[in-house]
Amino acid sequence: MEPLRSVKTDGSRDTYSGELKAPALLKYLADFSTNKPASDDGDANAAGGGKSKSGSKSSSSSSSSSSSSSEPAWAFVRQLSGNVSAELAALDGREEMALLAVHGAEGEDGCKHAREAFLTAAGDMQAVVDTVLLSAPAAELEEGGEGAKALAALGLDAAALRGGDACELQVVLLPFGRDKSELDDYQRYSGPPEGKALQRWVTDAVPTFTTQLDDMSAGTFLAMDPSEGRMAMAPKVLLFTNKDEAPGVYRALAMAMRGRGNMAFAWVQAGSAQAARAVESFKPPRVPFMMVVLPQQAPPPEDDPSGGPGLRFGMQPYFGPLKYTPMREFLLDLASQIETTSGVVNDPELVKKALPQISSPSDLEVHCTSKAGLCLLALLDSEAAGFEEEKKELLSLALKAGSGESTAFHFAWIEGRKHKSVMQAFGLMHSDIPTLVALSAKRMRFAVMPAPEDGSSRGARLRAEAVAKFVEGVLGGKVRTQALSDLPEVKSGDEASAAADLPRSGSGSSSAAAGSDAAAAGASSAPEPEAPVEEEFDLSDILSEEVEGGELAGAGKADRLKEVEEQLKAEEEARRAEEAAKSKKSSKKKKKSKKKKASAASSEEL
Repeated sequence: MEPLRSVKTDGSRDTYSGELKAPALLKYLADFSTNKPASDDGDANAAGGGKSKSGSKSSSSSSSSSSSSSEPAWAFVRQLSGNVSAELAALDGREEMALLAVHGAEGEDGCKHAREAFLTAAGDMQAVVDTVLLSAPAAELEEGGEGAKALAALGLDAAALRGGDACELQVVLLPFGRDKSELDDYQRYSGPPEGKALQRWVTDAVPTFTTQLDDMSAGTFLAMDPSEGRMAMAPKVLLFTNKDEAPGVYRALAMAMRGRGNMAFAWVQAGSAQAARAVESFKPPRVPFMMVVLPQQAPPPEDDPSGGPGLRFGMQPYFGPLKYTPMREFLLDLASQIETTSGVVNDPELVKKALPQISSPSDLEVHCTSKAGLCLLALLDSEAAGFEEEKKELLSLALKAGSGESTAFHFAWIEGRKHKSVMQAFGLMHSDIPTLVALSAKRMRFAVMPAPEDGSSRGARLRAEAVAKFVEGVLGGKVRTQALSDLPEVKSGDEASAAADLPRSGSGSSSAAAGSDAAAAGASSAPEPEAPVEEEFDLSDILSEEVEGGELAGAGKADRLKEVEEQLKAEEEARRAEEAAKSKKSSKKKKKSKKKKASAASSEEL
């Protein structure tokens, strides 16, 4: 299981390695949380805080100054201008809620004071919804124009934006859901330009993605897994509050985090008699309080081993300020860890970094041949039925490999059927796809992942456990390799076709060196090719490549390399001792019958 990491209020992180039980976790987190007490003002009421404490103002101020040191609190606001109808159509087509503020005067100084007032209020409101400040050019506001029609459809007054009230901001909330025009639930804001009032108005309209828990429903909710086993964990976010409904900021948090980290959100009314046992079980140190419960499989009880595994619950309390932004950052960090562990991510940039696709010579160099360590190159077929599952399995392994300290290997993938030269370099046929090649560009050697012995379908060939076993065998020197005379090349227009399929040769380099026509013409007169010289990968050599490439820096990496070398040396000595023992035993068997001798020799080869 991945370690639990805590994000402190100053942004630093700490890893917890103790037992996953409430008393130990609470004591651990309380030790450092007392240095920066949680703020109960600001969003405390919105998060279920009830009364705010007088001593919390300084904490809130320090938090605000800390966040504003790098960028303003309103930095999340998207400031747009130009094609009004196109911008509004884009907002209308998205599922997310959006807060839109529009003014009519153009130029940098146009409606400057109104803009600054709104940005200040938005900063205090925080990014509870997507927020847009739109400057509408005069040409877009002409009567009967597309821009004026788009504004009117949202219930805004384009005529006022053309006249003397151009700088009087018109603020509208677009509802959650696609096809917003069909929902026809646009709401105009008429309150003061003040952050807390704006936040209350917006969060009151947020749909419910939370569940109220009591003693009867808590067990079912905690055991539920929205991913049905696809994710490593199914964390449950709990808010203990004195309110009799889910607070608006907490509902906005649940809406923003939907689909992330396999999380589910619930709230518990702390003073309710129907939830007394739930409160007693989790023992929140104060109210309001937020924590993340991490259900884990537990072994069956000793007195009833046939009862099957049960559940036990680890807990990750949140001791930061009860404000939307730090609460969301805390949950996003946890969600990212769970997604990385599970190999399920929603960030395209993270996917490209962990499992890049090779489609050009520069891609091959950057992501494979120029990097230190082993390049684990997957040859896939994106048009095949099992492609997405294969890629997901590889991504899971790539993310786990990237999250550790070792850079002994890295993953990439290529369209095998579209790059005939690469397939030929490794002596592969179309029927070999999907497969994985371990390539050491420095040593000019490679190994191809063997097909399953049971003739499993393509979907089973690149299962995570099979790939992990192959990689472990390569790094452990248990998989033999073949030599390359030249590195594979990615050529433009190098489409592989069924007619160009080549039989697998004994050596990858020999198939790359000769074209299919030349091979056919000289097949009868060519001498018998030499048997390939096979050699094992040496993990110490691979790790040495990392040191030379600057990938492993610092004493910790050097110590790890030394440990690996010592381990390899010990394994080599053990292997020699075992061979010596076998040799001694074999010499004794020579005195026995030829039949037994042949049998012994035969068993040694298996």
